[in-house]
Amino acid sequence: MEAKGIENIKKLIKGICAFGNAGGSILEDGKVSISDIGALKYLVGAKDLLDVDVKALLEEFKDLDEQEKVVILSEIEAEFDIPQDEVEAKVEDAFALGLKAIDIYRVNEDYVKEIIAFIKSFKKDDKLPEAVVE
Repeated sequence: MEAKGIENIKKLIKGICAFGNAGGSILEDGKVSISDIGALKYLVGAKDLLDVDVKALLEEFKDLDEQEKVVILSEIEAEFDIPQDEVEAKVEDAFALGLKAIDIYRVNEDYVKEIIAFIKSFKKDDKLPEAVVE
């Protein structure tokens, strides 16, 4: 199977981080004011969201390998930079956890497919052994 790459994932990350960076900058002093207008410069990166091919994005997530996950986390660390360091660290941890959740989904997806195949293997006329029927 040919690897799908992660170009759409990178665009998604850049766009999401642009919004996060703008929000972090605006809320740095704890309030929103006209002086925060400069934070809108971060939204330039959000234009990448317009270029995301959603169908390809889903395929990229399905096809992720460990090396690509490392690249994704590096991209997040490079792109996401807000003044609130504790919040930034928590968000980065959340992304890392999300990537681990993909593995959990994959394991369970295969397990569910196995169960369905097993159930479908029974035929309408199959009889249970007498000891079970009691």
